[in-house]
Amino acid sequence: MAAGRRKRGFWGLFSGRLRPKRAGPALRRLGFEACEDRRLLAVGVGFAAGTLKLTGTSGAEQVLVLGRKSYVDIYVDGHVQSRFSNANAAKVSTIDFDGRGGGDSLTVQGIAGTGAGPGYAIKLTDVDTLSVVKGTNVRVGSNVALNLDTTSLWGTLDFDQSINGPFALTQTGPVVVNGTTTFDVGAAGDVTLTDPANNFSTVVVRSAGNVALQDASAIVFGESAVSGNLAVEANLGPAIRLAISQSGKLTVGGHTTLRVGPASSILLNHRSGTPLNPDNALVGTVSVAEAANATISNRLATHLGASHVTGNLSIRAAGAIDQVGGGAMVVEKLATIDAFTANASPLPATSYDVTLDDLGNRFGTLSVPHAGNLTIDYAHALNLGNWRIAGDLTLTAGGAITDTGQVTVLGNTTIATGDNITLDSTGSTYGSRIDKRLSLAGHDVYVRNGARTLLGLCSATGDLTVVAAGALTNSPDNGGTIYTLTVAGTGTLYAGSHPLVLYTDGSTFGTLVTVGSPVEINPP
Repeated sequence: MAAGRRKRGFWGLFSGRLRPKRAGPALRRLGFEACEDRRLLAVGVGFAAGTLKLTGTSGAEQVLVLGRKSYVDIYVDGHVQSRFSNANAAKVSTIDFDGRGGGDSLTVQGIAGTGAGPGYAIKLTDVDTLSVVKGTNVRVGSNVALNLDTTSLWGTLDFDQSINGPFALTQTGPVVVNGTTTFDVGAAGDVTLTDPANNFSTVVVRSAGNVALQDASAIVFGESAVSGNLAVEANLGPAIRLAISQSGKLTVGGHTTLRVGPASSILLNHRSGTPLNPDNALVGTVSVAEAANATISNRLATHLGASHVTGNLSIRAAGAIDQVGGGAMVVEKLATIDAFTANASPLPATSYDVTLDDLGNRFGTLSVPHAGNLTIDYAHALNLGNWRIAGDLTLTAGGAITDTGQVTVLGNTTIATGDNITLDSTGSTYGSRIDKRLSLAGHDVYVRNGARTLLGLCSATGDLTVVAAGALTNSPDNGGTIYTLTVAGTGTLYAGSHPLVLYTDGSTFGTLVTVGSPVEINPP
């Protein structure tokens, strides 16, 4: 018998048993509402106390729940199964669908719900796919991995393991959520929502394994904790906007990879405390695959991964910074690498070591406002911005080394290149602590030091010029080690009105020019 005829016959028998001799619309409506449990097609349905219960079979059913102002319709495989006139879009608090493992899908449309907000919950058991459209605030739980088809909500969307256990998320259709999207799917539940038409507003990750998100516009992270890797792509088109940002701290147990459009920016710089220090905890490598500008802070030691920023990149870490396990960083304008913890006044900042040693790195200008020991191995020409190094500086470059900012090194300074070195900014100081040396190797070498200068090993295939604002010497250390100067061209050592003491044993000069008061050569 056809489903439609069978349905009419069923309702005719049912209402006939209830119909009195004097029938009327009110009594017919009462008979319709009295029927709570129906099984006309493959899915059992029931509604009581705000809960819409759906029970499938071992087969694959496509179920649609359609909320209207005065009723709720249930469709199964494109056919009307039931109408609940004692329910409506605002009377449903829970939709509970047990698919019985048959590859089922559920589409919910137009349900507003009675929960907070208002809102409603969807509990799925052995259901593969969910689509929610024209809804308000929705909480979703599933006992198995869940695929999201086209979903569009004006309110909030929560994926909540407390409803039916932890689960993973994927998608085959775009997800658009005007309110906050919250993922609480369990530490092992992966979230992979990478449809380019997705559009989230604020995203909160309370628990998840690996999280991969793509957003057509901008995405804001509330306080979030990701156990595994975090990969985010947002606003990949040409529009200019802040594409990835945050309103709460971000914790990532694995690697963090961020990508935005060529004109867009990233700002993950949440800080707290007095004085302000970073809140984010990014454990694995941190990579900016593409961005115009990016600012990222981390309260942990930070491992920088492969990155390409067409504008400026700023990294702040309350721990050491390196490229262990990472890749080359290309920053076309200013790269600022800052490793320190701010301490309450009057204590100075605590600085940490920085190591940038990938030979594929390219920086327009490199600034290091704070570092403990700084080690840089660089294959190209390098321009130095503002640097303050509390320990030793070791810099090796494959091209010319210049500066446009002030460089302060409290420890030993060793700078080497096969090209020219020109460090002439007023106010720069190298090796200002007692017994800390300035060692140089290049073609034509010019260094201005705003403090006393203790030279280490120096060599120049062209000319060497050292200008000191204090005493200048290459005196042996306490062990008697002699620090030689090897200059093919002219060696100019300038101490002005300060003493200049030069030990020439083993040193060679094409021409030597000395200025000091007094000047002593090989004193006894």
